Amino acid sequence: MVFGLVNKGELFLMQVELSIELGDEQLIVEKIDDKLRRITYKGRITFSKYVLLDSNEQIRVLPTMFTSGDVGADCIYIDLARSIIIPPGKKVELSLSIPMDIKVVLVDGDKETEIVSIPRELKYALYGPPDIGHICRYKKVLEETKKDEPIYNIKVTAYNRFEEPMTLTKIIIPHEFFKEKLTHIQIVIENRNYAYIFYKDEVSDVFGSGWFAFRNKNKFIMSHGF
Repeated sequence: MVFGLVNKGELFLMQVELSIELGDEQLIVEKIDDKLRRITYKGRITFSKYVLLDSNEQIRVLPTMFTSGDVGADCIYIDLARSIIIPPGKKVELSLSIPMDIKVVLVDGDKETEIVSIPRELKYALYGPPDIGHICRYKKVLEETKKDEPIYNIKVTAYNRFEEPMTLTKIIIPHEFFKEKLTHIQIVIENRNYAYIFYKDEVSDVFGSGWFAFRNKNKFIMSHGF
């Protein structure tokens, strides 16, 4: 098995053979000859697809945080492994490991055609009431990860500005936050009803003091519980 990781877009490039497990599902990409590839899915059912490549075509495997399907999901609902209690006026820092989706695509220049993806059965959650809420892809934070498991690591800094202890059980992140490589978000709890989610863009100190500043690039309001 030979593959590499390209930072831009977290892209795995398949060169010889690749096998990826995601929970109880598995994708195997095999090189039959110079042009023929076999892509096998193993889960509740098992099936294979064969792809005959032209000279300018490639098979690539892309880990991605967000596959919305056809339901119009615009956010990711991150269910924490355990509840976090934040005292008034305090902050907590978390490092979350979130399972990624995996898709195999046929690439021809700038054109990408999806061949197969996992998980095959996507989970969704509604954040807020049906008329004004957000349809979200549901992701459960992993407490333990397997070797080579495709995960997305996000650092979270959560502040409680309210006068009472507050409990954090979930985090809602808009899909648009993932247009760039998201590594750090900040949550500011203002009261029982409102918490703000910021996408944090880290900026190093030009004077080399080791101090880092942050720019708030986007903001999302969690107003239906957290």
